[in-house]
Amino acid sequence: MTREITVKKQVISWVVSILVGLVIMLFPVSETFTPEIRMYLAITIGTVLLIILDVLPKMFIAIMLPTLYTVTNLAPMATSFAAYAAANLWMVLGALFLGKIMEDTGVLNRICYRLIIVMGGSFSGAVFGAFVATLVINWVTFGAGWGVALPVVLGLIKAMDLKPGKESALICFAGCAGAIDSGVAWFIPQNKVMYDSFVQLVEPEYGGVQFFTPIAYNWFTYVACVLCIVVLLWLYKRDGKKNGSQTVVAGGTKEHFQTLLDQMGKMSTDEIKALVLFVIILAGCIASTWTGLNSTYLFMIVPYLSFLPVIGFNKVAKESLRNLNFDGIFFAVSCLAIGNVGNLVGFNTWFVGLVTPMLSGKGLLFACLVMFAIIMIGNFALTPGALLASFGSPFVSIADLMGMAPVASLFLLNYAGNAIFLPHEITGYLILFGMGYWPMKDFVKGQAIKSVVYLVGFICIMFPLWKIMGLV
Repeated sequence: MTREITVKKQVISWVVSILVGLVIMLFPVSETFTPEIRMYLAITIGTVLLIILDVLPKMFIAIMLPTLYTVTNLAPMATSFAAYAAANLWMVLGALFLGKIMEDTGVLNRICYRLIIVMGGSFSGAVFGAFVATLVINWVTFGAGWGVALPVVLGLIKAMDLKPGKESALICFAGCAGAIDSGVAWFIPQNKVMYDSFVQLVEPEYGGVQFFTPIAYNWFTYVACVLCIVVLLWLYKRDGKKNGSQTVVAGGTKEHFQTLLDQMGKMSTDEIKALVLFVIILAGCIASTWTGLNSTYLFMIVPYLSFLPVIGFNKVAKESLRNLNFDGIFFAVSCLAIGNVGNLVGFNTWFVGLVTPMLSGKGLLFACLVMFAIIMIGNFALTPGALLASFGSPFVSIADLMGMAPVASLFLLNYAGNAIFLPHEITGYLILFGMGYWPMKDFVKGQAIKSVVYLVGFICIMFPLWKIMGLV
């Protein structure tokens, strides 16, 4: 009976995905809505539905999506599979390999036990511990350390012996909030370069974004992250009481984790070596702000020092590499083709042209909300970095014409870029989702709550403050 239900669900999922794609192919084309954009939307939306409905292995999606873009002549293979030659793949591969080494040597469990103990030993404490730990990593690396933060999140999940479900989803949400979302309100050098160049297109005398500018404009991001975690924890505990089940992790006490830590004894030589590799990468990410060194190189070199004699630990490293989740990594990287191909076929240009006329004769709040909506929908096809690159110039032009500070429109763009619904919209989220501990229904639920908090927070708090500051 169970097998029949599963087969029926798979058939329905396939039919729905294919029908949606076919319906899109019936849309009439025009000079702006080209056949290429129509085909792109049909393939992308149909595939995303298969991802949401969870009916295919991740490796199958990883192969199918860029292949469909190629065989339909939407993009050459070099574009569809461009992410495999880009820095993100090798950065993530190195980061997760290092995390697996740290897990297998035991040092990651040691760190996570200590973190859970410091945060009180409860499940709620572990969730906030994930947020605080990744937030600090984001701060000290000036936004470059999300690759370092992901192994810490996975380590917490495994240290608490969690299976894929609501508990692991909460840890993942909190970790991404600290490692990724918090960067909106922090000084990130590469963002500053883009902010300054865009604003100077309409204000040549603009002096540039300063260190505290992101915090002054977008500090509510930190409040929003904490609010979302509190709401999700409340819903989680309410569901537990309603269903009469014990949702809090068994053994989730300070004493329990202190016992586990004591049982580990003193740090082994392999643990120390693994920790040294982690510290080298973390220090390198921090120093890259001043040295100009591409931190990706650190992830491409340092973890693999574990294979060397004397300074490495060959046996553990081989086992870690053998057990690495390559399906999740390849799935995440292939999904980046959505942004690359969308940009090539002109999806973002078409979309901006579609909504820009709505702003004529409207107030600044309405204009900001339309820009917010543009970014939320644009997120579907472009990563936050690509959104900033693609929409930065149009946004500052619109802001300048409407009497709004151009730099504020860029901070709005960056802020709204974290209001997402699906994993592929931000690389770090996608990578963590691909590891299998973040069920799709919990992902969508958490991100929907976050998007609502972000939107309401902007209307009720950020926009009035920007008005007082003279930005709008």
